Amino acid sequence: MSVGNRIRDLLVFIIVIAGAAYWRQMPAPTASSTPSPVASPRTTFPDTAPPFELHSNLGPPRKFDGKGPLVVVLTAVQCGDCIPRIPRDREIYAMAKKANVPYYNVLVYIEDDAAGAKFVKDHQPSGDDILNDPGGRVFVGQYLGSDNNCQMVIGRNGEFLYRGPENKEAMQKAIASL
Repeated sequence: MSVGNRIRDLLVFIIVIAGAAYWRQMPAPTASSTPSPVASPRTTFPDTAPPFELHSNLGPPRKFDGKGPLVVVLTAVQCGDCIPRIPRDREIYAMAKKANVPYYNVLVYIEDDAAGAKFVKDHQPSGDDILNDPGGRVFVGQYLGSDNNCQMVIGRNGEFLYRGPENKEAMQKAIASL
């Protein structure tokens, strides 16, 4: 391998690393070809859960009126931490199922329902009812979902009993309080 090839390979490597670092600092995209039900995204956490309607892998769209109980786990399809977390999400699903609390696993940043079906087939995320949130318009735009806000327990009056990063103990406590 010549010195010129080594230098070229080193430059390509540096450019790739710099690009990845820049990409990780960029805010998550919120635009989507699907119209948003609100005029602008939130900038502060809502006090209660906003209503939504999202497509389900089980067929008809799922409507949520803002009242619980409901357990929500967000899976960002391009997230390096979300896919390895899927087995641990299954534990949260089992807790919700045992407590007879509805559970939604929401795929955020999914392009469309076909991409959602492929993701479900390839990765088998937790839950029976997997919802697609194209562009993150609901759970990023309205619920301010992120890697620090990817698990939620919504109480009977729409209040958040837990909203935060992956935390099995906090989720278990919030589910038990329902």
